Amino acid sequence: FRLYTAAWFAGLDEATRPEVLRCNLSEVVLQLLKLGFHLSNGSGFPFVDPPSPEALTQTFTTLRIIGALDDQLRLTPAGEAMSHLPIDPLLSATLLQAHQWNVTREVAGVIAMLTVPNVFVSTRLQADTAERAIRHFKNMAGDHITLLNIFQGYAKAMGAEDGVFEIPSGSLRGPPPEAQQFCH
Repeated sequence: FRLYTAAWFAGLDEATRPEVLRCNLSEVVLQLLKLGFHLSNGSGFPFVDPPSPEALTQTFTTLRIIGALDDQLRLTPAGEAMSHLPIDPLLSATLLQAHQWNVTREVAGVIAMLTVPNVFVSTRLQADTAERAIRHFKNMAGDHITLLNIFQGYAKAMGAEDGVFEIPSGSLRGPPPEAQQFCH
């Protein structure tokens, strides 16, 4: 039993395109550089399906712009710190900058909301209720402030008004020493 026509099936690729060829390489490259691989020309790591030189160039450019790499494509101290955070390097760079502006909790809340599935999901039966709830949090300054308002509302409802949630002892490893300065 198929949910598509034979013509549509015949048009499918024989195999799925490898994920390394479809995804943002920034986090992968950051991790490989942290592990000591030299990727300046793409041949420093034996990828099963190597990314294109253009994709690597774009990735190196992005990582240099956000301060993760120097001009010789080596990790900077900021890049080293970013490599310890399990999020996209653009988000980790934002979090590192937030610390300098004393808005770490607010930015961490926004990043938390950006890294989870869509929070604006409702059924048709609940559409009116959902729209009223969203309006309560909506901010004309933009979606990021709306997400922050939702995060803060959730934190308040969970009894963690400062946005700090208690994690049961032993359930997670602590942050690496480089990242501990951002976890207070």
